[in-house]
Amino acid sequence: MGFRDSHRQLQLMAGYAYQTYLGTNNINFGIGYTAAFTSRRDIAGGFPVPVVLPMASINYRDFTLMGAYVPRLSGNKGNGDVLFVFGHVSF
Repeated sequence: MGFRDSHRQLQLMAGYAYQTYLGTNNINFGIGYTAAFTSRRDIAGGFPVPVVLPMASINYRDFTLMGAYVPRLSGNKGNGDVLFVFGHVSF
């Protein structure tokens, strides 16, 4: 997955997500985690670093809205406390 970070730089991630779901045939709620490698120029000089983040989702038929939370890693302002939300469509 690739996206623009808060500095408008490309941030790449490659990893795995696991979730368990509860609900009905049409709507489900999921909770789990994601484990990945990510690369940012301002962290470790762009060298890929591992991350493990909590994850939750809501699924309605073929559409899933997922979110992962990046906790604050230090006392510095702007270093964490990020909710990353993205969607997934199955067809």
